[in-house]
Amino acid sequence: MKKAEIIEGNLDYSNFKSEYLSDLIVKGDILSDINFKVKGSLIVEGNVEKVKIRCYGDVKISKSFFGQDTGFIHSKGSFYAYQIINGNVRADKDIVIGDIISNSNLIAKGKIVVYGRGMVVGGNLFAKDCIEGKECGTQSIVETNVHVGFDFILKKKYEILYNSYLDIIREIKFKKSAVKNIFDLSYKFSEIDQIMKNLELLKDKKRALITLLELIELNEKLLKINENLEKLKNMISKNENAYIKFERIFPGVNLNILDKAFFVDRLIEPEKEITKSELEKWLQ
Repeated sequence: MKKAEIIEGNLDYSNFKSEYLSDLIVKGDILSDINFKVKGSLIVEGNVEKVKIRCYGDVKISKSFFGQDTGFIHSKGSFYAYQIINGNVRADKDIVIGDIISNSNLIAKGKIVVYGRGMVVGGNLFAKDCIEGKECGTQSIVETNVHVGFDFILKKKYEILYNSYLDIIREIKFKKSAVKNIFDLSYKFSEIDQIMKNLELLKDKKRALITLLELIELNEKLLKINENLEKLKNMISKNENAYIKFERIFPGVNLNILDKAFFVDRLIEPEKEITKSELEKWLQ
């Protein structure tokens, strides 16, 4: 690995590069509307605004990530920050926050932990192993969704691919219907009329032939997608020991552990970790 690149002040549109080949250390803030990759780790001593960053190592933000809804950071290691406000983060390991997560979308292959005030308010959190903090939701009832138990990164890929699979099936059905309707017309005329109509139908028959070729191509795509779906299904791992741990959970929070879901409609102050078996008891 090359020597770390150091930015003494802020990183913004005037001085950023699209790719950094080593670790990157930013002494100031990373300002909005830039998009870049870091082949090593990223350390930011200030705040990070609305950006798109792909980092091959850990991401460490001393202050806050203000994503303004569309800002996105993907760390192939772990992600650390003091706060996340309206941000989107994906980490291939853990996400560790020093104080609060507010109205953000987070996915971790490992765990999500919030220290300090330990607040999670609004947004969607997904982690395979566990999600821990002090308070989830708020007294003013903000929808907050907490999910644990799956490798949600692979699960999301599976869902996207499955939707493509359904789209192709719908397209195949439509094209099959169109081809059938075109060819059926040739049997609805008398022999004399058929000679006259053939010229009119020639264009439609040509289109039908093109559609048939498209159907062959779509079926090939369908077979490949089906193979990939099976591979992904086998790769998606579960953690039967996954848990959620908060001292207070407010109304408006959706708790999801593997295939079990529980909507919180009153203040809950759990005395221990919430596991799948515990959630099943609440659902009875």
